Amino acid sequence: MIGNLIKPLVLGALVLTAANGLAAAAQHGGVGKGGGMMSSEMRAAKIEGRIAFLKAALAIKDNQLDAWNAYANGLRAQKHKGHGMRGSHGGGMRGSHGGDKGKGGGKTAVQKIDARIAMMQTHIAALEALKPLATALYAVLDDDQKKMANKLLMKKHH
Repeated sequence: MIGNLIKPLVLGALVLTAANGLAAAAQHGGVGKGGGMMSSEMRAAKIEGRIAFLKAALAIKDNQLDAWNAYANGLRAQKHKGHGMRGSHGGGMRGSHGGDKGKGGGKTAVQKIDARIAMMQTHIAALEALKPLATALYAVLDDDQKKMANKLLMKKHH
């Protein structure tokens, strides 16, 4: 029965995510414009779509809303800081991924290593901040929800 309820909710969340992403892209000159950097509006639409998807897929119940809302707010806070499940590299790593094509990024290998270390430290801090929220959420989930959470909560989304 729950499976029959989840499918339409998940489909709706996916449609909402795609529509928000396309609307934000249209506002900013189209998909793939802007040198690969995602606008704050697109990041917000993407995280809200992800949050809606996770809430539907986990079938969050009324008695779980406090833990869920804290976790969802933790995800939002990470995205506003420019990191999280995927996040932004603040421009510091673009050169190491070939993103500075023809722009003469000029970063040395050592500077690129420093930038990568800084990015990883930011990601570690984000995970450390999210862990108690995820722990509290996980504690209120039933066994089926935990199975779903194990599949979805730490999945990378680009």
